[in-house]
Amino acid sequence: MPNLNLIFKRTLITLLAFLATISLLFAIFYHSSTVRVNVVNNSDGEISNIVIVGTEDSVTIQSIEKNKSKKVKLTMHGEGTYSIRATLSSGITITGDGRYIESGYKVQDTVTSKGIEHEFGLFY
Repeated sequence: MPNLNLIFKRTLITLLAFLATISLLFAIFYHSSTVRVNVVNNSDGEISNIVIVGTEDSVTIQSIEKNKSKKVKLTMHGEGTYSIRATLSSGITITGDGRYIESGYKVQDTVTSKGIEHEFGLFY
């Protein structure tokens, strides 16, 4: 007669290993299908609206106070580009076009009164 306790333990270990593998694959796929964009407001006032348009997705941020930042995720499978358009509270619109990105990237766009500075990073 088979040892049911041993069969149960092996089945449980196999099931837990399967679930761990599925969870890891999901985490890798989910992370690698997004770009994290940190938008920093270093302009002279509040940003009333920001629109980020990527190859596969677009994100709108309603407002960012002066000297504050907001982080958003943009869907991106593989490589592509995105543009960012910020409308300041004064009504001035500032744009940054054609920024190259790949899934998994972390980028920062700093909005000033004169333009948008773009940089790649690992700590945003």
